[in-house]
Amino acid sequence: MADTTWRDALSNGDKDGFRAAVEPHTDTLLAAARRDLSYYKAKGKIGEQDLTPTDIVGEAIVQAWDRRDRLPEEMSLRGWLLAVTHRAGRGLVARQHMLDTDKAVSLDAPVPTEGDPSDSAQQWFWEWYQPDNVVTWEEITPGAVPTDLAEPVDGRLLDLMDDEDARGALLLHQEFDMPADEIAYAMGTSLNELAERIQGARVTLQERMNSEGVDLEGTALPYGAPNQAG
Repeated sequence: MADTTWRDALSNGDKDGFRAAVEPHTDTLLAAARRDLSYYKAKGKIGEQDLTPTDIVGEAIVQAWDRRDRLPEEMSLRGWLLAVTHRAGRGLVARQHMLDTDKAVSLDAPVPTEGDPSDSAQQWFWEWYQPDNVVTWEEITPGAVPTDLAEPVDGRLLDLMDDEDARGALLLHQEFDMPADEIAYAMGTSLNELAERIQGARVTLQERMNSEGVDLEGTALPYGAPNQAG
């Protein structure tokens, strides 16, 4: 589908046209969701059977359609879908983690008061979309493209990063060829701030490797990750 056609589908409320535009990107979205799930499972945030890539992509497509009015003119459909998939994955994982945590809470624990954010069924996802938190395209673009994005990180090391945004930014750039400005928008930050996050995450990762004696020899790449080692 031509670029202007999918934009017309969004502006005209043509859901069938939108689905047709999304379909060629489905495999890419599933691959991105699969990579994120492997990270969250390795971190112990969710169990092996809690979520699937299809769960995340299905949620992302619904949210991309529902929030289509937030799509910047400068952003590609592929970038928008990857951004929403990444955020939807984080939201679903956070919700699942919250549910799992609630199950472990004592039955005599205080009941949340009405209006408590944790009691809102959609708070886990819509936090990113609150008007006060939305970063405009103009707020993103000042500043140079983070040079750290051009320096690949072995896929196995990406999943050792504790900074989820820095890890997500590097993943989207080096494994899914997403431009830096679209990544910054996906992360809700500026290019300068993104560069600082990535630099800090690299330093922390190197310190952890040195202190823990991390050795990648014989370590398998995360499922679905291209080989970055060569």
